[in-house]
This record gives sequence, structure tokens and C-alpha cells, in this order.
Amino acid sequence: MKTLRLLLTIGCCLLCLPYAGGQEVRKPQTKKAYITYMEASGSYAAIYNGKEETPHLPAVNAGSHPYFSSHEFQEGKLFYNHTWYESIPLRYDMLRDELAVRSRERAFNALLARESLQEAWLSGAHLVPWEPELWKGVPPCNYLFLVHEGRYSVVKKTEILRVEKVRPEGVSVSYLPDERFYIRVDNACYPVSGKKSLLKRFPGERQALNAFIKTQALKFSKQQRESSLLSLIQYIETLHE
Repeated sequence: MKTLRLLLTIGCCLLCLPYAGGQEVRKPQTKKAYITYMEASGSYAAIYNGKEETPHLPAVNAGSHPYFSSHEFQEGKLFYNHTWYESIPLRYDMLRDELAVRSRERAFNALLARESLQEAWLSGAHLVPWEPELWKGVPPCNYLFLVHEGRYSVVKKTEILRVEKVRPEGVSVSYLPDERFYIRVDNACYPVSGKKSLLKRFPGERQALNAFIKTQALKFSKQQRESSLLSLIQYIETLHE
């Protein structure tokens, strides 16, 4: 019975393929049929083989969401199984630490396998998988934002706190982000949050770094922390050239 169903599925998919007469391609109605169709047409089936993405339940305050940049899928690119895929609809769920891809015909959303992903670009951000040897000292996770790549590379991990409040009109859900930065020094990673934690890593450069912070008017508040840390780390790299 299973064999018969599989043959029927494949047969339906083959009927959906275009032919010389210019017949319009019909969209398969199931994920299994869609993947079979994609494989037959030589398209991007390799990135659609993961589990289907589970959407978050809607809340009263729909403007709050746990996704990076937008709750909508954004055009990005992947280096997946050592192959580049361009102009791919991607969405990164920071709460579940999952990266999803949407099929071109919007038939379904599939989760990408972390072990198969080398890197991804989404809304100007560089996403890389956590690797225990490369990012030693960073708590285990699926993905990290690579915010600076150099002699002293810097990664960022955004933790999301989900807060629920019961209101007369329904359940209000808010997602509160907490960004944590790590700098890689001598094959190990250390948390950095501001001036003191960076000076601790480079005690010999204290005078030069304090002068640079003052002349550049660097601030390490939540809104300015990332840009100030990057400016300071790039300056440290010039001192160690």
C-alpha cells in the first residue's frame, strides 16, 4: 500500500512538470510531493529536506516577535553543504535558535540543518553555526552572529525572553532581547560587555585604549555597545599588526 502511494505521488509530480506545449506548472499540494517535484526539476531541493517550521502562536500584540529583523521572510543567501544558494527567503527564530527557509512557491517552511550550514547572510547580518573548537568559551547553541572577523573575531548571541501577560482582550506576549558579545583571543572566547571587560583582556594597552575611548567619545550603553566594541577592537588590531 505504501509503495502504491509513493508511486502515485511521484506520478502526480511528474504530471506537474512543464512540457514542450507550454502547459502551466501546477504546484504540488504536499511537502513530499513538492520535494519530489523539485528534485525532478533539478532545483534547490537539498535545502528543503528539513523538518517543517512550527509557527509561534499569534498574540494580541502582534508587533512583538522573536525573529531577527522581521517576522517576514527576508531574502538572503546560504553556504549549505558547501554550495552557495542565492536569493533565498530566510527567517531566523532567535527564541528557538532555528533558521528556516521558505519554498519559492510558499508551499511550506523548512528548518535548515545546523550541521550542514557553513554560513548564511540575512538582512546584512552574518550568521554562522556554533562550533565547540572554534568558539570555545561560548555557551553551546545553534547559531551565532559573526559581527567582526579578524585577528580578534567577535560573535554575538541574542537570547530572547518570552513574557506573557493576561489581559481582558487576550494574552499579551512580548519578546525581550538580550545581546551577549564574545571576543576570540588565543583560540578561546571571552565575554565582553564594555570598557572594563575589554581592558581586562588587553592590560598592556590600557593607556592607549583609554585615550582612544576618550577621543572617539565611545559609549557602551545598550544602544551603542556593538558599534563601540567594534571600533575599539578594530583599533586594538592596529596596535598588534
